Amino acid sequence: MSHQRHYRIKTPTIAILCLDGLRKTVTVPIDEVITISESAWPDDRLIDVVWKNQSYLMFTQDLRERGELSD
Repeated sequence: MSHQRHYRIKTPTIAILCLDGLRKTVTVPIDEVITISESAWPDDRLIDVVWKNQSYLMFTQDLRERGELSD
């Protein structure tokens, strides 16, 4: 069973929305909470995240620098 971790965004951060083969960047604002799977690899360049019930890609380094683990 996969566990999820939640991160609160401390600095506006870019996320990538992939729909119908197209990619669009969006900015996740301060104090928003994103969710990742605990099974995500910490060394991957991009990580799958969920924000507002929508899947996005986010750079792992951005999440490390601009997010903090949340309850």
